[in-house]
Amino acid sequence: MHISAEIIEKAEKWLADLIRIDTSNPPGQEKEYADAISEILKDYGITPTVIALDASRPNLFCEISAESEFPAILLSSHADVVPVEDPASWKVPPFSGQVKGGELWGRGALDMKYKTAFDLAVMVLFKDLNLRRPLKMIVVADEEEGCKYGSSYLVKEHLELIRSEYVFNELGGFNLKIGSKEFYPVQAGEKSFCHLRLHVKGRTGHASVKSGPSSIDRLAEAINAINNNFLGFSLCTLTEAFIKKVADSHHDATKALFEALLEPEKIERTLELIPDHEERALLKAMLCNTVTATRIGGGFKVNVIPEAVWADLDCRLVPGVKSGDFIKQLEYFFEKSFPEDHHLFEIEEIQFQRGYQLNAEEELVGELGTYLEKTWKGGISVPLLLPASSDNSNYYGAGIIPVGFAPLKFPDGFAGFLLSHSNSERIPLESFKNGLECYVGALKEIMLRD
Repeated sequence: MHISAEIIEKAEKWLADLIRIDTSNPPGQEKEYADAISEILKDYGITPTVIALDASRPNLFCEISAESEFPAILLSSHADVVPVEDPASWKVPPFSGQVKGGELWGRGALDMKYKTAFDLAVMVLFKDLNLRRPLKMIVVADEEEGCKYGSSYLVKEHLELIRSEYVFNELGGFNLKIGSKEFYPVQAGEKSFCHLRLHVKGRTGHASVKSGPSSIDRLAEAINAINNNFLGFSLCTLTEAFIKKVADSHHDATKALFEALLEPEKIERTLELIPDHEERALLKAMLCNTVTATRIGGGFKVNVIPEAVWADLDCRLVPGVKSGDFIKQLEYFFEKSFPEDHHLFEIEEIQFQRGYQLNAEEELVGELGTYLEKTWKGGISVPLLLPASSDNSNYYGAGIIPVGFAPLKFPDGFAGFLLSHSNSERIPLESFKNGLECYVGALKEIMLRD
């Protein structure tokens, strides 16, 4: 769908301005961000509503009503971003919103302030249309740190306000090259997030005389063992549909490779045969319960060997896998890997956020995929299980069907959403333009039909 150059320029400016507002979480402090969006909405005669558990962590809501009995559509994005570890490692200041080489740089450019700019453009363009469904927009706080002040609070305390049939959220509608074909994934599910803490004990004493394996030694061995040997393959119906469609779209070696991924005993060996590193990493994440060590701690003095240390484990579980069962699987793994010392390992569950998967034949997922094929041409739509997790699970638990659709068609060679959370986070302006046009066009078809 063609959109005026004026709206595209305004949306690009909104995104740059929003990137310049530091909403790093922790601590969050999304109020300035919500205030900026409120002013934009008011400029176009749209009334915003602030909903907050904490005044410094607000959620912002607005709605375009419709004289119809059709259920509403909700557009959702989150205001907060992950912190920047080292600003000096960036090519441009991370909260500058600078354009460099036709790309808009900054923390949140991809995750996910561009979606807020998309949603603002939709509300502005649709406010005077005769919509057949109510259209709601929510910008939530605290998505990056557990959703306590954001979607979790909203579905518990303000569900009637945001209640809708579907919510459009991150992260689908991009282009993905597999084999000789291009695919357009539409997110129809996501893995569960499980935060575990691994506690490890060992011999303590003076650091000048080491008399046996320390807790640090054992922790290093445990993480290395997990990285090299722990693969909890679990094929869900959504990933099965993804793999089948990729296989059916090819008539060469790629077809045979993907057909082999449907046989559990062949998955590990088949993944090793996939030549593209990023493609292999994505498939492994979709097919496995993954474990990644992200933080370590312990010790109190440089010359004392610590008795105990710990590591935080970011675990992403295929929908349907329970955290308790996964912990038992890890405990069994340690028992087999360290038969004499497994009693020195203890696993603590810190947080569990349940994932979900829609039916692979979900009508709206197929409809959005068809729109992508029609608009961008040359690609094939596929349902996607997101290897990460978002606040979609909170909406799903409240009876609102989440669909990951915030389209961006990236140029060849661009790493796309793999740049999220990195020191190279940026969005090509041409991708922003074609994505916004696709997003508005797809929503217009849905919102205007009987």
